[in-house]
Amino acid sequence: MLIGLVGLSLLLATGARGQDMPDSNVENPSKVGTVLSALYEQYTIHARQADTTAFAPSNPLFRIVEDRVVIDAVASGQTDALRIDLEGLGMQKAASFGRMVSGQLPISAIADVNALESLQFARPAGAATGDVRPESTPQPETRADGEST
Repeated sequence: MLIGLVGLSLLLATGARGQDMPDSNVENPSKVGTVLSALYEQYTIHARQADTTAFAPSNPLFRIVEDRVVIDAVASGQTDALRIDLEGLGMQKAASFGRMVSGQLPISAIADVNALESLQFARPAGAATGDVRPESTPQPETRADGEST
């Protein structure tokens, strides 16, 4: 019972969606969530220290290209408007599909993303590792003798 109460307390404290809950590092962080907000904070600390080494985030799953992070952003309205806004903040290699715009956003621009009315939310782009097989992709069945059908 005590473990259940502790778990419930942690869930309520961090929010049901965990990493997507806002924090105080970026003004109006609800659009970028705590993961990108934490990356922004780490980057600004690194920059303030005038460290000449390349920035390396604490989370190795971020896809970092020089001083940019690969993100997926969902438009609140017109996708083209979001793409133009993100490119105005320095996004490189922007590509869109449906309501999603993906590309390399300067880490220093994460705080500015929250001011975009064209943005519903943004998150780091997921990195696939290992053997990824979507459930919707038909896979050959293997018989007991090891042969595929």
